[in-house]
Amino acid sequence: MDLGGVAPFEKSSTVPALRQIEAMLAEYAPGAEMTFPQLRAISSWLLFAESATRCGDELTRRCVYEAARAETSWTAGGLHAPVDLGNREVPISCFNIERATPDGWVPADFGPDKGLYRCNVERYRFTKDYGAPLTLADVGKSMTDFE
Repeated sequence: MDLGGVAPFEKSSTVPALRQIEAMLAEYAPGAEMTFPQLRAISSWLLFAESATRCGDELTRRCVYEAARAETSWTAGGLHAPVDLGNREVPISCFNIERATPDGWVPADFGPDKGLYRCNVERYRFTKDYGAPLTLADVGKSMTDFE
């Protein structure tokens, strides 16, 4: 199961963004296989590039950060289900499931309701204390240090 909703590799014939990555790998890294970490890295790189482009001549770390946080439906051009990067309290709402077979991974029939993804699922809110994520204050910084 992929709770982040990354487009399954096996669907590259119907997902243009996956075809573009396959073409990029064929040109710049012949023989390399597409991997899940690569797709995550490409999504992050695209988010940086898009955010930096929005900043234009006012390119600063703060501007890139704020432009990225303004994304309310980030898909990296179709590499994954939409993600609201501006609201940390809202969990990722779409996912997909892959099934392991003797011939490799295949998309499972899990009742997708939005393209490749299942999005219409009741959200579960964890109630135990699992600790807090690292913040700028934890490393002696604040948003005023962000230029």
